Amino acid sequence: RIVSNGSSGTLTRISNLAPGGIFTFRVRTSPLIALPAGAALDYRLRACVRVSTNIGIRTNTLFADDFESGTLAAWTVTAPASNNATAPVYQGTYSAKIHANAALVKAINAAGYSNIVLQYTRSQTGAVGDNSQIQYSTNGGTSWIMLENLVGSVASATKTTNLRGATNQADLQIRFHGSNNLEAQDLQILDAVTVRGVTGRTDSGTAPRTNY
Repeated sequence: RIVSNGSSGTLTRISNLAPGGIFTFRVRTSPLIALPAGAALDYRLRACVRVSTNIGIRTNTLFADDFESGTLAAWTVTAPASNNATAPVYQGTYSAKIHANAALVKAINAAGYSNIVLQYTRSQTGAVGDNSQIQYSTNGGTSWIMLENLVGSVASATKTTNLRGATNQADLQIRFHGSNNLEAQDLQILDAVTVRGVTGRTDSGTAPRTNY
């Protein structure tokens, strides 16, 4: 796969080379150059080989809730929040409903994981001035990082975001909550919440640069 081109040549990435193998590279001009009789072509090659190896890289689901259990038992709940089958529901039969200053909080142990990704589907019914927040914390809830501040009526959307700073955090928390402005008849509607993380590592090394 070509990754860049330059006036002095072409840099190419080659995949699936077996460890310990011996490889031969051939360089030629394209198109072939016809040289006058007696002329010589001075062709110099500078090569640098970098090898990267993924060791046990795997994406793991740290938490998932589609609310189809009909309860909010997987969460720490500050009322008034409910899990019911009233519309709108994004998939299946149930979704979570948050209104007034209710909150759903989930603690997740992300120790040993990197590239922590949160995915969820949400919308909001409300008027101008009604708002709710979606946040996460890397210190057990001492402070919160804002992902979304929903204001007024917000259309349904599925969001996927990398939780920066959450790598290897044992005290990761995610929070969906309303504010005092979100009146009882207005709702943040939540469904299909998933948190994923990656285990394993990538080892890489660079062979000495050689001029030919």
